[in-house]
Amino acid sequence: MVNTFGKAIIPENEAGRLRALHHYDLIDSPPEEAFNNIARIMAQVFGVPIALISLVDEQQVVFKANVGMPGVERTDRGVSLCSLAVLEPEPTVFEDALREPCLLANPLVTGDFGLQFYAGAPLITHDGYAIGTACVIDKQPRPFTEADRQLLVRFATLIMDEIERRLAFQRQREQEEQYKRIFLATSDAILIVDDEGRITEANPVACRLYGYAYDEFRQLNHTDLIHPDDQASGPAPSEGAPFEIDRTHRHKTGKPIQVTVKGQTFTYKGRPHRMLAITDITLRKETEAVLQRTQILLQTALSAGRVATWLWELPTNRIYADENLARLVSITNQRAAAGLSLDEFINAIHPNDRKRVQAQFQTAVDARQGFDTEYRIVLADGDIRWVIVRAQFADHSAQLPDLLLGVLVDITDRKLAELRYLESEEQLKLAIDAASLGTWDFNLITGRVQWSDTCKELFGLSPGAPVTADVLLDRVHPDDRERVREANAQALNPDGDGQHNLIFRTVDLEGHQRWVHAKGKTIRNEQGQLVRFTGIVFDVSEVKQSQEALRRSAEELEQRVAERTRALNEANQQLQKSNESLSEFAYVASHDLQEPLRKIQAFGDILLNGHSQNLDKEGLDILQRMQASAYRMSNLVRDLLTYSRLSTQTVRHEPVSLTEVMAGVVEDLELVIQDTDAILDVGELPILEGDPMQLRQLVQNLLSNALKFRRPAVTPCIQVQATRVDAADLPDSTTPVRRAPAYHRIRVTDNGIGFDNRYAERIFQVFQRLHGRSQYAGTGIGLAVCQKVVANHGGIIKATGQPGQGATFDIYLPVNDPLRPSI
Repeated sequence: MVNTFGKAIIPENEAGRLRALHHYDLIDSPPEEAFNNIARIMAQVFGVPIALISLVDEQQVVFKANVGMPGVERTDRGVSLCSLAVLEPEPTVFEDALREPCLLANPLVTGDFGLQFYAGAPLITHDGYAIGTACVIDKQPRPFTEADRQLLVRFATLIMDEIERRLAFQRQREQEEQYKRIFLATSDAILIVDDEGRITEANPVACRLYGYAYDEFRQLNHTDLIHPDDQASGPAPSEGAPFEIDRTHRHKTGKPIQVTVKGQTFTYKGRPHRMLAITDITLRKETEAVLQRTQILLQTALSAGRVATWLWELPTNRIYADENLARLVSITNQRAAAGLSLDEFINAIHPNDRKRVQAQFQTAVDARQGFDTEYRIVLADGDIRWVIVRAQFADHSAQLPDLLLGVLVDITDRKLAELRYLESEEQLKLAIDAASLGTWDFNLITGRVQWSDTCKELFGLSPGAPVTADVLLDRVHPDDRERVREANAQALNPDGDGQHNLIFRTVDLEGHQRWVHAKGKTIRNEQGQLVRFTGIVFDVSEVKQSQEALRRSAEELEQRVAERTRALNEANQQLQKSNESLSEFAYVASHDLQEPLRKIQAFGDILLNGHSQNLDKEGLDILQRMQASAYRMSNLVRDLLTYSRLSTQTVRHEPVSLTEVMAGVVEDLELVIQDTDAILDVGELPILEGDPMQLRQLVQNLLSNALKFRRPAVTPCIQVQATRVDAADLPDSTTPVRRAPAYHRIRVTDNGIGFDNRYAERIFQVFQRLHGRSQYAGTGIGLAVCQKVVANHGGIIKATGQPGQGATFDIYLPVNDPLRPSI
């Protein structure tokens, strides 16, 4: 480029300015009437013969609109006066070019063209870069007022607005094309429903799922797809709100289909529409009754709203998967439910991601915390899919081993979209190199072929080696060569679908073999002519080796599953025997142990009432002590029986009004309350889902304790209040047995003798007493029973106290979960 101006014409922000210019994709674009119209108006308004909209590129100035210079599309940057106009934010004006020293060497001024007047305002982007000009030119000198300058700036602003509008329109069109491709390529059935419920669009997956042709779908209402048995399953979700729900739909033949429906409302042509994404879950529903762990997987899937779920049982190092994950790794649902080894799960990860993901799993296990990660998996057919995995630990309990629950989401489409939107070919190359993918691009019009270095390497060639299609074909294993040749010919057949998908072997110059997977597609122009054949190739040797290893380990895995099943059966039998023994003990405690005690008490009463006159003072004292011990023993056996039944009997679940329970307990304790002049302040209490008898035992034990452990000469005051507490607001070290979004806190407070907070945990232990039996009667089991009842209902009980000031008992019980809506 020759600079004719005698001064620098390259601004300091040139690199950024060029990036901004190319961002709008205007260079080499065809003429557009909108810009031509603006240039015509400029020529008319300023009364000049020439009006231009110019774009200042690295070496040339390109005219996006040209009035008065027919046939001229661009000029050298070192000659065009627009190169000077982009240097300043204000308009550049030369009223008489022959009087300007910097223009005396410019051929447009001194040559045959005879330019004598120039005024140009820069086209400035929102980032402050001047990418071109709006300029007017004349071949004779002329004045240019300040008003003219302001008007020219407004024209430049108008042009910049049109450029931005053009870019937004282009992006919108690309986005619509992307949505259309996703609509046709997604693995879910997609239906578009208008505000009257009519189906307006259906993708091919929906046609296959329901058995209707596309035209048949457009005659249906979406309610026609709901199975008759599911018509009254619940109300529809509120308008406009996203939703996800399981339903029973029906095939065209009437066969029921279990589906998950995800819905979102949007506006199209001024009317509300709803998009329904439908996933077939029939197989999962059919296996729920057989597979014990499917309930955990289902709950995780419903809460996470994702595609596949898995569960890692750490003690056995087994991973249990749902049908979606089983389909990804090409195993049966029965095998997925029986459990995979950790190695099988890890081996499905792409070799280049495996070490990183293994480290993330190990860190999560060591820290007992969840994690999110993205990686690639290699399917059984060699296909590579991008997934995102989110996992968290389940609440630990004696009934459940350590469990890591996770969801796996296929994000391949999103990743491919990211690749399509990489800003430059260099970024795309880096992404492909990082994924160890070889690429090829065959221009069918020019015959030019580009092979990446990785592609050459996969065929056993050096990066600098000259390559043709025949050279690469020679590196294909002789047994696979004909298949590759036929696949290429089929992809290039104008009457075919243009798809190329093949796994074969390559042989390098030293005779070493490797398995590769080539995937490609032909591209057509607007006339339907094949113009390009492009694709990727990647190494799947390790996948082939893993498949062979999986085949060899199949019998061993089945044997381990059988052994595990036998061990579980034996454990179940032992547990059943233990429960039977405990039931027998309860019977003995309630009958065989109580019977001798009743006789001792009866004979003691006979001696005391009928023969006390025959006993001296010492004998009478011994008899009274015997009677007291027998009554204590009877109470102890009864309380032990109550405590043991709480561990063995099934908890009933029905609505229980704590207000009614409290009223019944107060009635039972009426005499004690009157004798002690106790004051009870009972607030509004909730309705719980639980066992009425156990909840009554809980309330009675707490009130009895508050009345028993009163201070002498102080009127007992007992307050019972209930509030709702969100799970996030629970006090520290308060972890209920069952996790719930919210809890009922029932607080029982008294003004009795209280206790030292050091014994806040000890008082809930069996037979633990803080006072002598001579001071306060009791067996030391009452609070242990309270703790057991609360645990049976999924909650927790905490106690605080202060000697001489009273005690407070906080019971946290889960709030009932709301019913889920249906559509």
